[in-house]
Amino acid sequence: MTHESGYFVSALLAGGAAGTSVDLALFPLDTVKTRLQSAKGFWKAGGFSGIYSGVGAVALGSAPIAALFFVTYEGVKYLAKPRVSPQWEPVVHMIAASAGEVGACLLRVPVEVVKQRAQANRQSSSLNEFKHTLKTEGILEHCDQGNTLLLHSVSTLGGIKGMVVKISRLYSGLLPRMLWISIGGAIFLGVFDKARKTVYTLYNKYDEKIS
Repeated sequence: MTHESGYFVSALLAGGAAGTSVDLALFPLDTVKTRLQSAKGFWKAGGFSGIYSGVGAVALGSAPIAALFFVTYEGVKYLAKPRVSPQWEPVVHMIAASAGEVGACLLRVPVEVVKQRAQANRQSSSLNEFKHTLKTEGILEHCDQGNTLLLHSVSTLGGIKGMVVKISRLYSGLLPRMLWISIGGAIFLGVFDKARKTVYTLYNKYDEKIS
């Protein structure tokens, strides 16, 4: 085992632990935000009842999503740093972060679709929504729906009143989202830093014993 392997293992495990901690701890805030943004309205979408609807998708998806992001992020930095001069390191970090997000989105998008549909339908579950989505829409259907909705919104905007209503709807759920991001950032980075140091220390001790 090498220093580099311990570096990636710690990033993998710490990222998974941090992502899961945030998503599970702040799941109620995310549910409130989703229901505020629902076309049915907050109360018809479930209000404050069944606040953990959809948590199954998050419980299964959080760790691999966060782990995939950090492994990609650290991997790009590791490969690029020896090949660029120090003044370009900020650019390397930006490219690494972008690559990490792209990789994570391969898992995050389907998890978010299932989670939000379960949140907006308290009588359903993550598994039921997952099966229903695959059966009736398939995997790529959401891309087409998103593009159609965007074009429709742009083409039908008319008058100041209509624009104000549409813009205000875009900010539905702003407060719980801001709370989620601010509190979640603190939890995420705190857990990630502590978990990574702990895993890396244990990994090195184990490496020394078998060497």
